Amino acid sequence: MNYILMILYIIMSVTGSLLIKMASVKDSIVLLVVPGINFKVTLMTLLGISFYGCSFLLYIFLLSRLNLSFFTPVSTGCVYTLMMLSSIVLFHEKISVTNGIGIAVVLIGVLLVVMK
Repeated sequence: MNYILMILYIIMSVTGSLLIKMASVKDSIVLLVVPGINFKVTLMTLLGISFYGCSFLLYIFLLSRLNLSFFTPVSTGCVYTLMMLSSIVLFHEKISVTNGIGIAVVLIGVLLVVMK
């Protein structure tokens, strides 16, 4: 059950960040403008914050159930990898060879942590 919640945490964390990014690059109906910094809050921004907030609550819950030395590196590596792949697909961001090598190293690290 904890591993299912960990996967849910990873998905919610990535989704929240992606929604917040999408809200910043797409024209949407603005619900609120924070003066001075020109920060526009849209429905997509609020949805992203909701996903990200729920992922944070799951993170706190999972910290009490899983070993910190397992959960943090695995979840961070997975979030980082999925975030980079999603940004390539959704936002057409380019990655360098160095970034690609970095992702490979992160994935190898995650596999080494998961292996017993």
